Amino acid sequence: MTEKYYTPSIDEFHVGFEYETYVPNKDVWSKEVFYMNESHIKLLNGIHLKLPTIRVKHLDGDDIRSLGFNCAWAEAYETIYEHDRIRSWVLTHTGFEYNIQINKGDAVYFRGTIRNKSELVKLLKQLNIL
Repeated sequence: MTEKYYTPSIDEFHVGFEYETYVPNKDVWSKEVFYMNESHIKLLNGIHLKLPTIRVKHLDGDDIRSLGFNCAWAEAYETIYEHDRIRSWVLTHTGFEYNIQINKGDAVYFRGTIRNKSELVKLLKQLNIL
């Protein structure tokens, strides 16, 4: 089984990036969305000190379904989701990363690795799917 979370690198941060930060005095993880405000600029400036307390959830089926996709077919290492704007796309888990293929009919629009929901949202917007 793979880890549910990973520590992001600084180059992953962009406006809209979803991550969690640890709040020690409450012993909880708080969900956050990165925006270019004053506190987030401070976060980027001190990111090397903060990384042990920042985590990102790996892309999973819940994330995919939250974007309007429905599971059409699944087996051990491959799941096909359908969306009303594209015929189907395939999510294949390999280690800690997810290989994604987005098809419309027989045309492949994207084939590559997507690690988290924020990356998938960004890609789907670039492809005019969301």
